[in-house]
Amino acid sequence: MTKTEAIMVLNMVEAHGLADEAKRMAIESLSADSEWIPCSERLPKSGRYLASCLSPVFSPQVLNYDEDDGKWFYDGCKSIDFELLTVIAWMPLPKPYGEENEA
Repeated sequence: MTKTEAIMVLNMVEAHGLADEAKRMAIESLSADSEWIPCSERLPKSGRYLASCLSPVFSPQVLNYDEDDGKWFYDGCKSIDFELLTVIAWMPLPKPYGEENEA
């Protein structure tokens, strides 16, 4: 759903007196998709790039995680040694920019 479509839906919901609840649900949904997930809570599935927070530098990096061997790696580089850095949290990357994502 584009932002424009979401606004149209909210306008229809508002006309029926349900706007506050719909807005609360939308905010919760958007917030849940953009929050850091601690690795201590759960690890991601393999096969996708993720924003990853490294300690002790706390600098976000784009990494991938391999469930089979429990390792994080940069694009195309397995076996990165994270002796000095530890991945402490992750989150999905946003959708790539495109005109359909505007509005």
